[in-house]
Amino acid sequence: MLNCRFLPIGISVLGLVAELQAAGELRRKAMFGAQLAGLTEEQREVPGLEKAGVLLKKVIAGTSAAGGGFFDGDIVVKLGGADVPDVATFLKVLSEK
Repeated sequence: MLNCRFLPIGISVLGLVAELQAAGELRRKAMFGAQLAGLTEEQREVPGLEKAGVLLKKVIAGTSAAGGGFFDGDIVVKLGGADVPDVATFLKVLSEK
């Protein structure tokens, strides 16, 4: 019987394989709780957003994002002290926390 699991978005497949080999199972990954989007060209023209930023399009009630005080439309430029220039980097930094 095939045992299927959903793979978290933004997590390296090679990292998951290494985790499976080392631990024999996948640990549950963190869920931030927001729909993310890259910044538009217009948003990147705002001083301070030229090189970094991820838009929180929709923050889901009851998640860690909502509990952390984030709101729809917020722009995150740093996460845990690391610059987040795009959604992929945001998810990578989040997965390491």
